[in-house]
Amino acid sequence: MAESLGGLKCVRTSKITGRFDGWDPRTVYKLEDGSRWRLARAIRRQARRMRPTARVWEDQYGLLFLEVTGIHGVVHIIQVL
Repeated sequence: MAESLGGLKCVRTSKITGRFDGWDPRTVYKLEDGSRWRLARAIRRQARRMRPTARVWEDQYGLLFLEVTGIHGVVHIIQVL
């Protein structure tokens, strides 16, 4: 059974490579599975974690959100090709 979070379904789980310093619209977040993501909206929040687990969630409309273990909430993201 797939994981769910308030109407969202988990489509990917991996670790962020290196250190996670929080949310910044200029940062490309690289996961160990090779995928790369950036924020869809300009928000900033500082937090420091080393190689945290990240989950990519999808809503019913296909929008993607990133959740980082130990950080409250999820943020809207866009995949970088």
